[in-house]
This record gives sequence, structure tokens and C-alpha cells, in this order.
Amino acid sequence: MMRKTNLFAVLTAVVALTFTACTNIEDVAMPEQKVLDFSVFANKNTRAAETGSTLKTDGKAFGVWGYSTFETVDTDVFLNQEVKYNGTTSAWEYSPLKYWDTRSSYEFYAYYPYKASGVTIDDNKNITVTDFTVEPLVANHVDLMLADKVTRLANAPVNQVTFNFNHLLSNINLSFKKDVGIAETKVTLKTVKIYGMSKKGTFVQSQVPEWAISDTDFVGASDSNLENLASDNVLDVATAVTFNDMLFIPQNTNSVKVDVTYNLGESGAEQPFTRTLDLSYDASDRTYNPVAWGQNQKITYNFIISANAIEFGDPTVEDWTTTIPDVEVPSIN
Repeated sequence: MMRKTNLFAVLTAVVALTFTACTNIEDVAMPEQKVLDFSVFANKNTRAAETGSTLKTDGKAFGVWGYSTFETVDTDVFLNQEVKYNGTTSAWEYSPLKYWDTRSSYEFYAYYPYKASGVTIDDNKNITVTDFTVEPLVANHVDLMLADKVTRLANAPVNQVTFNFNHLLSNINLSFKKDVGIAETKVTLKTVKIYGMSKKGTFVQSQVPEWAISDTDFVGASDSNLENLASDNVLDVATAVTFNDMLFIPQNTNSVKVDVTYNLGESGAEQPFTRTLDLSYDASDRTYNPVAWGQNQKITYNFIISANAIEFGDPTVEDWTTTIPDVEVPSIN
């Protein structure tokens, strides 16, 4: 996990039947056909929005391509099959059911979340996600993931197909505290907005997976992408106010910025402040910022709000300046 810190002034970051040869004539018990079913696992090391547990939510679904090979004959088993979690039965379900053929070998490929269109697989079994778009509101972000290929050899034991999903997006987090120097000053965070990043791209799986980023679809400064903050969102020195699991397309940080508004002071006597923070990398000024957001990478920007109170020193008084000689007046009789 990469962590960066920003300090800024006043805002100081199918089973086949098998037969046994018998010399005696007798009834032959056929093996029970096994349903081909699924389970999932999300790579916990990445610490992003979805985990194996959160995926098991009623209605969540992933898409599957599956192929079997018997001798030299290839067969399509699944073609972008929707596999959906049923919260009542606590199982991943699909229809119609398919069954293991123990004589065949299998390959399975999957992605999350399922889409009826816009996701394809080529002859080399590489998946492409076309025009993936990040929703404006962070609360509506989805964790786009791709599973490791799962293979089953012919005559191998029959069991569930378990997918291990890996994240394709960047997980961006913002954390705000107040500086210990203003521990006694009330600091109220009012609004936070992150913008300037591309919100649309096409993911192409290959030996070196890559994103083709749109150069026209950006999150703008006027877009409302974070939840509104409560009026009593008061910052503490020890405990941070955080905005977590913002899922964006991996890209450079050349135009990424954060706008922050906050108040200093008690209710009725607040002083408002507005700051814009540049999250781009600059070799001479902002070396603490990453050059780019990487795929399957979590980045946390830590911001510390500081302030210098306006204070008054001991006053001084200028000496009188004599500009004319003493005045001699006539005697008073």
C-alpha cells in the first residue's frame, strides 16, 4: 500500500457415465451426475471495496465463459453466463444448469460485475471491457474485477469452480485530521470534492493488461462525487475523517485536484476557508504525490488542517517629532 502525506498552509492529501467391465451379468450402479457450480474469492491482499464476503450479497453477479475439451473437440459450456448470488439459499446460481463430463478438461474465465453487453472474450481467451464508466457519485462506484483462469483436467476430482478475483481499478482514499497546534480550535469539515480524472476507459486483457483512457470524459469540478458532509463533522487530532474506497480507472495524476471547504472557530463565530489541492506529481514541488494511480493499487492521501491565529504583539509609540522651534510669546502683564 502506498501512502502519501500532504501538508499545506492553513490546509497543511456434466458427469459422463462410466462403465465397469463385468464377467457376471448384474445391475450396474451409474455414478451420480454432479452439477457444475461456483464459489468466489476476492484477493484480500489488495484491500479494495469488494471481498469474498461482500460479494456474497443477494443479487450480485459475475459473468462466466467456460469451455470443455474432449480429445480434439472443443465445446462452449458457458458464454457470458450470469452467475448470481441467492441470499436465501446462500449459493451462487445460474440457469440452465450444466453438468461435468469427467472425460473432458475445462477452462473457465470470469469477471465482475456481470454485464449483458460490453464485455467480450477473444480467441486467445483475453477479456475486454469496453467503455467502462465510473459513476459520478462515489457511493455508486463498482469494483471491476477479473478472475484468474480456472482449469480442470480430464478425470480430475469434481468440485466447485472457485474464482479468485483481482481488482482492475485504483482504490483512492482521503483522510483529514487537524494539526496538534490547533488542538483547542474547532475545525469543521464542510465539503470535499475530488476531480480532474478520466471517468471512462476500455480495459484490454493481455500479457501486459492495459487501460485505454478517454481524453474527453472527465470528472469535473462541478460534479458532485462525494456524499454531503454532516454539519457536525468536526475534525480531531487523533481520529481522522475519511473518504474510503473511491474506485477510479488507473491513470496518471496530471490534472487531479481536491477542493476542500472548512470552518475554524466555534458556532456563530466560524471563519470559512476554501482550498484547492493539486494531487499531481511535480519533481520540484510535489514529490510526495504519486505520478499515477496503478491497477489494483490502494493509495491514501493524508491531509492535515493547520492554522496560525492572528495575534497582536506589544504596541510601540513613535516619539514626538519637533518640527518648529519653541515659540516665544510676549510677556503677560
